[in-house]
Amino acid sequence: MSRQIIIGIFLALITSATFAQDAGNDEDVRKAIYSPYRLTLRGNGLIPHPMFNPAFKRSFDGIYDATFSLDLELKKGFNIGLMYKNSGFQTPADKIAQLNTKQQYNVGGIRLGYDYFMSSVSVFSMAVNAGQCYITSYDIIPLKETHPIVNHNQGVYVEPELSVSFYTDEQFALGFNLSYEIIGVQFDPYSLGLDQHGISYSDSDLHGYTQNLSIGFHFVYSFLKKKKRK
Repeated sequence: MSRQIIIGIFLALITSATFAQDAGNDEDVRKAIYSPYRLTLRGNGLIPHPMFNPAFKRSFDGIYDATFSLDLELKKGFNIGLMYKNSGFQTPADKIAQLNTKQQYNVGGIRLGYDYFMSSVSVFSMAVNAGQCYITSYDIIPLKETHPIVNHNQGVYVEPELSVSFYTDEQFALGFNLSYEIIGVQFDPYSLGLDQHGISYSDSDLHGYTQNLSIGFHFVYSFLKKKKRK
């Protein structure tokens, strides 16, 4: 699925959510502009699609991306929290035959977000996750000693995301996510011996930070109800 199709589907979901207003009166909607809860637990299940650098895109496919955060609302929809991500990639047969080298990301950091209630049951959210990404590579099979093998790497991680949530009750919501992560690492296929398995890379393939476009689903669980103003 192309990047344009993925983004188009997500924008269509946002548009449909905008019109998914409650059947109740306008006063009910105005009372639901902000969440009545102080804390939220969020979990994302996504499929990452490698975008850059060209060497990484030519070598790996994304398998999964699981991201969790615990967020505290500061004021009127603005929130801050702690996040953790674990995601996996592998070399598929249609990119590098007879090889199944894998990469796993572990990311820890913070999440800054804003939740906008389009109705009492639908919420549009914007957020930025930022932290440090630790990359571990497995099942590396070098056929000869030409470049030093490096199976650990790390870099600064930044990931803006958009999401639409639909509450099934006052505390629990399900929805859709679109995100784009950038990791301050230039992927080097030679450090994993990938060039020794029937694929060649040009110098231009090696330039650019590792970047992935991800789309998938999420849940939101809200708790710790705010005190009512007197």
